[in-house]
Amino acid sequence: MGIILPILVMFPLFILRMIGAGDVKCFCSIGAIMSAEFVISSMVYSFITGGVLALIIMAVNKNIVQRFKHFIDYLKSCFLTFSLFQYDNLNTSDGAFRFSFAIALGVSLQLLK
Repeated sequence: MGIILPILVMFPLFILRMIGAGDVKCFCSIGAIMSAEFVISSMVYSFITGGVLALIIMAVNKNIVQRFKHFIDYLKSCFLTFSLFQYDNLNTSDGAFRFSFAIALGVSLQLLK
């Protein structure tokens, strides 16, 4: 179950290109070694730490408002058309970070718990 749960939870995010296949595989391997409960908690901690990291990077790059406007425009287009589109990252590489850093922090927090 620890292997299947991350696939079920993360697959929609992968399809929308919000996370990569390596992130899904990383959570699957964590679930295989630990347990389903551990991997779900680790995923929650990883998303929280990923959000904090993203806010820090946006604050350093001074583009918080631009990024949030882009995200709100994405949500509006999804709701108005009743369809999901791939989420593009403003076609820039500034501010992008590997989610594996957030996964490492999330798993570490779960281990310390």
